[in-house]
Amino acid sequence: MMSKQEFLAAELAKNIKHFDGDSTRHKNMYRLLRYIAFTFSAGSTILAGIALAFPHHQTNLNIAILFSSAAIGVASSIEGLRRPHELWVHERSVLYDLRDVERDLAYHAQDLSVPVPVDELYARTQAILQASRDRWRQNVEKLPEERKKLPGGISG
Repeated sequence: MMSKQEFLAAELAKNIKHFDGDSTRHKNMYRLLRYIAFTFSAGSTILAGIALAFPHHQTNLNIAILFSSAAIGVASSIEGLRRPHELWVHERSVLYDLRDVERDLAYHAQDLSVPVPVDELYARTQAILQASRDRWRQNVEKLPEERKKLPGGISG
């Protein structure tokens, strides 16, 4: 059977790995979607300039501009729905809070003459995870209100 300290260390390691992986995945998703939007925006501008310079190719270039614009719309929509930037920042802040607890646990474990405040550190860990859930829940509940403010009262 695990001691409280071993259990806490294992829980911290599991949650740190989870938040590290998720935040990295959301960071990469956010960057990819932004790069897609930037690239296709620049591409549309270049294609529009080329279409002006070569009127005999204008139809094909306009079709390429249409597809480029559609790609920008798709990337922006995915970003709006998945909200990877917000998730990335949220998960990264929780990760750093959990690493602080892990570091405190390791620090207190160095002094064998004083008991490790495992219950206090466990309560801190639980508070971090609960605050994370609450903060994200508030963020998600706020989204339909923000959508109502968009032109046309678009709702989710």
